[in-house]
Amino acid sequence: MKRLLLLALACLSSTATAAVIYDEASGDLSGTTTPTPIGTLALGDNTVVGVLNNTAGFDRDVFTFTVAAGQLLSAISVDDMTGTNHFLALDDGSTLDSVTDASVLLGSLLIGSPEVGTDILDDLAGGTGFGSPGFVAPLAAGDYTFWFQETNGTDVDYSFTLSTTAVPEPGVGVLGLLALVALAARRGR
Repeated sequence: MKRLLLLALACLSSTATAAVIYDEASGDLSGTTTPTPIGTLALGDNTVVGVLNNTAGFDRDVFTFTVAAGQLLSAISVDDMTGTNHFLALDDGSTLDSVTDASVLLGSLLIGSPEVGTDILDDLAGGTGFGSPGFVAPLAAGDYTFWFQETNGTDVDYSFTLSTTAVPEPGVGVLGLLALVALAARRGR
């Protein structure tokens, strides 16, 4: 019975893995309203690694990504970051609607090294301090644009992980568990 319970739990768990999907060491991310496309996020953890190189002049990193049908963007984790008070915004669609009017963005906030090791998606969803309307997390399938910048002239090393999960299918987990219980009952006879 214990073995069947472990098998049931394994069936209900995710098999997603983490991967670096973009590393700015292989090419600078866009700094304009036309973002660098990084593609469709895989199920699980998708890491973006970059640097804002402000000592050579103002730098902004803007990229677009797609959350696939049947998935949700369930977390944005800050894995690594230097400094504090960096501006971060999220917009819907594959372009950045504005770099001067936060009210047209989904959400925005200031973040920094204190957020390392945390999921900021809920904070970003409620990030209305700059006039953005905010949104409800998790985010459904679609195209999104990510904007990150520092304006005080310092360099910023960073790493974000965008995590996706499958949209729960009603009853599938319960049906699988019931099937395993029925199998265990049959074996017990």
